[in-house]
Amino acid sequence: MTSADTAKLPIMSHEDPLEDVFAPFALRISCGPLSMRFVRDVDVPAIAAAIHEHGIYSPGRAHALHAALG
Repeated sequence: MTSADTAKLPIMSHEDPLEDVFAPFALRISCGPLSMRFVRDVDVPAIAAAIHEHGIYSPGRAHALHAALG
């Protein structure tokens, strides 16, 4: 990449809302108390903590791979 190519790239600051850069980040789907949206970097620690505390699968239910391998 040359300096001329670099000059053509848009300048993005950390202050730009992600919705302005990638429109699907603005998408919210809600039904009653449930609301879905794209996962962002700031969400990852809370998601990891919930997985660590509660696990991924319901107690007593085997993962499909575990069930297939027996």
